[in-house]
Amino acid sequence: MIINKLQNLKTKTQKIVMKIGKKMYFGIVRYDYRRLIDIKSHIRIIKENFMYLGKIIKPQSGSLSWKQTMWLAYRNLVKGRSKMAVTVGGVAVGIGAVVLLVSFGYGLQGVVTQKIIWPDALRVAEVTSESSKVKINSDVLGKIKVIPGVEKVDQAINLAGQVIYKNSKVDTVVTGLSNNYLAMADIKIVTGKNFSKEADKQYDGTADIQELLNKDATQKTIGEVAGVATESAMPAETIDFRLRDETYIPAYDAPAATGKMMGWIRGSILDSYRGEVAWGGVYDDSSGLGRVATNNGKLQGKWIKAKMPIRDSLGDGVYTDVKEEKEVYLDMKNVNVLSAVDKDIEKMLESGQGMVLGTATQSAQLVTLLEDKKKTDTVSNNVTIKVWQGNKKEIIVSQALVKAWNSDDKKILGSEVEVSYLVTSSVLPQISGRVLSEPEKYNVVGVYNDIKKPVILVPRADLESLGIKEYSLVRVMAKTEEQLPEVRSLIQSMGLTTRSVVDTLAQIAKLFAIIRFLLGSFGAIALVVALLGMFNTLTVSLLERTREIGVMKSMGTSNVDVTRLLLTEAVLILGVGGIGGLGLGWVIGGILNRLVFNSTQIGQNLFVMNGWFSVGILAASLILGVITGWYPAKRASQISALNALKYE
Repeated sequence: MIINKLQNLKTKTQKIVMKIGKKMYFGIVRYDYRRLIDIKSHIRIIKENFMYLGKIIKPQSGSLSWKQTMWLAYRNLVKGRSKMAVTVGGVAVGIGAVVLLVSFGYGLQGVVTQKIIWPDALRVAEVTSESSKVKINSDVLGKIKVIPGVEKVDQAINLAGQVIYKNSKVDTVVTGLSNNYLAMADIKIVTGKNFSKEADKQYDGTADIQELLNKDATQKTIGEVAGVATESAMPAETIDFRLRDETYIPAYDAPAATGKMMGWIRGSILDSYRGEVAWGGVYDDSSGLGRVATNNGKLQGKWIKAKMPIRDSLGDGVYTDVKEEKEVYLDMKNVNVLSAVDKDIEKMLESGQGMVLGTATQSAQLVTLLEDKKKTDTVSNNVTIKVWQGNKKEIIVSQALVKAWNSDDKKILGSEVEVSYLVTSSVLPQISGRVLSEPEKYNVVGVYNDIKKPVILVPRADLESLGIKEYSLVRVMAKTEEQLPEVRSLIQSMGLTTRSVVDTLAQIAKLFAIIRFLLGSFGAIALVVALLGMFNTLTVSLLERTREIGVMKSMGTSNVDVTRLLLTEAVLILGVGGIGGLGLGWVIGGILNRLVFNSTQIGQNLFVMNGWFSVGILAASLILGVITGWYPAKRASQISALNALKYE
């Protein structure tokens, strides 16, 4: 009994579900069918409009030709010349307002662009290194020079320095560069001239070490200047040193990277060693000690010969305990030479059995030594570096520096100034702390256009002679503007950063595109008013010519001919108005350029007519004529000839 009731319930449920499903199905199908009909009707209407437009563009047999249509349209406009003159004048004023405002935007962009662009600017990129792991040295410059598409490469060095003029000392930024870099960076000399050929010589690295580096007899541990040390000038000496903490240094049986490896030495801040300076084979070293020039022109590297505890490597960064002590050779890459102060501190600590505060006297002496070391690290008084004398000493100063001296650009030319360079371990790793070079006398030959920063420009060779091997800035010129993006991409793949005027111009173009759009929008308000006036004129003209249209239709003129005639009149009005608007904007802009802006210090027109924009505004005028005249023309074509003849 219960089973039968359940079966009956199941049957009724299935019937209800099927009934609902059928309704839903037929409802969806009907809905889709109705949508399909709507889509077909829309497609049919669009197709009919396109066919109608085709008949307008290409006259059919028996219809008015374009020549006849143009003549009739011209005659109709001339017949109501006063009304049409007002309409055309309104359109011309509206388009002229757009042209004038947009041309102001182009002119303003030109003024801004002119300030930052110079010949070949679009082929030049500035290269810098923003990572401490990537240094711009001679090796990197060599890789940049062989990049396809690179035409020129030149580099500059930035340092801090002091310049003295008539007992006035000024801390300044020093930039070492060449005449080639001056041109690539567009540094404009406002008074004077560039470096002479005698001053712009390249440093050849052969100057005598004694001309460049003076040592106090008690100062034995300041590093040599890279690129100028020689065997004869640098006799063998004993030095105390420490290896970098937690590093494993390879040890060789001879002063050459090709020698037999004897083992590995572990560096620690707790261990110091004594060894002798040795000269041998070259090796890669960013500090320059791996390639030091000698008297006979042969390159050698600086090594240390010492008796060291040797370990073996088991691979994967695992090393054995100390195996034995051997006399080995180490390169200088991971060696820190101990200064006299460092050795005194170590002796003090050893005498106190490692206790910094062993006694009050020892503690006081240690504090004194640490203070002395701090002073030595700040600016060394025991060591001075001298600039080589292989070129003529000339200098170019900024306008800001001339102002700081309360002098005049022309008066400063030919004056003599003294310059000292502050060399730090960041640019010359061989020294400890900072070293102030001996003052060098320079003759001022030029003043360049920087009114904000006190900067001096010196020949790059003078800074290279101080042993500096890393460069702050590099300028790269591509062979063509089109090759610059690829050149920049390859340079950036080396871990360097590039900048170019092209990036700035792209941002300026985007900004002024927005400005021109806003200016054009203000002018478009007048144009919209003129278009409304034109639409009103065509509509009123249609009412006035209803009987005329009826007569034309009764004589066999087709609806397409009537539409074409009204559209031609609208296009003529806006075409003539567009030409008049271009002329009006050009004349007003020219008057403003001549009377207002040419008398100022701008030196450039602020209303500039762009050729493509002029073509675009004419094309837009014709299109607007078609759009504006379409409704009156379509309405005229639908007028019944019989009703038109009855119209009063």
